[in-house]
Amino acid sequence: VISGDEQGIGDLGHVVASRALGAVLWERIARCPEVTLCCPATATAPATGPDNVTLEVAAQGGTRAIRARLLVVA
Repeated sequence: VISGDEQGIGDLGHVVASRALGAVLWERIARCPEVTLCCPATATAPATGPDNVTLEVAAQGGTRAIRARLLVVA
């Protein structure tokens, strides 16, 4: 068992309500010009290549293919 005092810090962590954290993260990510949000959407047909992944995304307005070196679907 480790303690914060043993590690030279006050606390080892904090509890944050999921709803509060989600609201703040959603607001921040929506302001990132390099991030494209597709929500709500359905991801289908993942395909991996030697240096990328391609995923078809069906959302409002139709279906599009996304290709990237890193793709996060959550």
